[in-house]
Amino acid sequence: MKTQLPKKIEDFHNYQQARSNCFRSFDKKYEYTKDIDKSLEKALDTAKVNENVLKLDSKHYKGLKGEIIFYGRTCQSLDLDVLMDSKKIPADFHSPLPGTFIVVYETTNGSNMSDIIQMAMTEMNNISKMSGMNIMSN
Repeated sequence: MKTQLPKKIEDFHNYQQARSNCFRSFDKKYEYTKDIDKSLEKALDTAKVNENVLKLDSKHYKGLKGEIIFYGRTCQSLDLDVLMDSKKIPADFHSPLPGTFIVVYETTNGSNMSDIIQMAMTEMNNISKMSGMNIMSN
C-alpha cells in the first residue's frame, strides 16, 4: 500500500523531479548540439511537459522556468553547477572561481530575469578584479 505524502511535500517532490528532468534535458541537448538556444528550448519544452505530467502549481512552474532561463543564458560564462534545492541552502546554482571564491545564485526571488543575469555578471567581474584574475570579459 502506497503512503500518501502531504500535499506540500508531494508538490516539492514533483518540482524536484521536474527540475532534474529539465536540467538533464538541457545538458543532453547541449552535449549533442553545442547550441545554447536549442538546449534552452528543449529544457523549456521539458518543463511544459513536466508541468502537466507532475501537476506543478503555477509558483513551482514559474520558478522552474526562471531557473532554466538563468542557467541557459549564463551556464557557460559563469561556469554554473546546479545545486540541490533545499530549505537549508537558499540557492539554485553555484559558480566556482579559481582560488577560494564560490559565488551562489538564487534566481527565484521575484526579480526581473535580465536584472538577475546582469547582477551575476557584474558580481563575477568584480570578484575577478578583486582576485587579480582576468576571468571574464564583457
